[in-house]
Amino acid sequence: MRYYADSAATTPLHPEARRVMDEWNQREFGNASSLYAEGRRARAALDEAHETLAQHWGCLFGEVLFTGSGTEAANLAILGFALANPTDRRTIVLGAGDHHCVTHTAGWLGRLGYQVRWAPIDREGRTRMDALPEIITEDVALVSVMMANNELGTIQPLAEIVAQARAVGAHIHTDAVQAFPTLLGSSWTVDDLGVDMVSISAHKFGGPKGIGALYVRGGTPLEPVVVGGGQERDMRAGTENVALALGMAEALRQALADPNRD
Repeated sequence: MRYYADSAATTPLHPEARRVMDEWNQREFGNASSLYAEGRRARAALDEAHETLAQHWGCLFGEVLFTGSGTEAANLAILGFALANPTDRRTIVLGAGDHHCVTHTAGWLGRLGYQVRWAPIDREGRTRMDALPEIITEDVALVSVMMANNELGTIQPLAEIVAQARAVGAHIHTDAVQAFPTLLGSSWTVDDLGVDMVSISAHKFGGPKGIGALYVRGGTPLEPVVVGGGQERDMRAGTENVALALGMAEALRQALADPNRD
């Protein structure tokens, strides 16, 4: 018998998530932007999936955006903020040991006129808090740091990093793909984290590949990086995949209900 032991890379699709997706695909096909019956049913189902994430995060329905992946969610958080930033602050801090979906935005940020500073890490991949006072200064608009390292498993001192960012009036995004929901459990909210944006990916907790989500605190400056439609409250153009959204929502419910999820 062969055992799979790399759930840090991806997880098998939960049977209940598969069931929900299959049932939807067998009976429905509507475009959630359409006004007739098929579209209205698709919209209602998509809204239900949004609400599931919002209830878990303890946030407003409209603060949850579905994306095509955790990578896209992180890109939207960083580049979308950079495009929308209304201030004259033109420095963004990225974690030196973060996933490429964060670190590879540096080149684009440079083209947009931003300076990128790197928050250094120690040998264990943990952010060096002693260095942050010189890194996170009053010219910083956004700080982005992962919650847990995807290669080392290191858990970042997020609360301390958030405090440093808040002290200078910077916004903060955390890539929680590797941490959500296992490390956080079922009793936290986005207010507990104190961040402005959180990116996650469904396939890390028994959901389907091809869908992620981004929490965006109300009032956070953000512009779309994928344009051409009004979907996801004008923040992510493209016809929504309702089946994937339902599968993600069901996988989250199952992950939180499983007493052995840790």
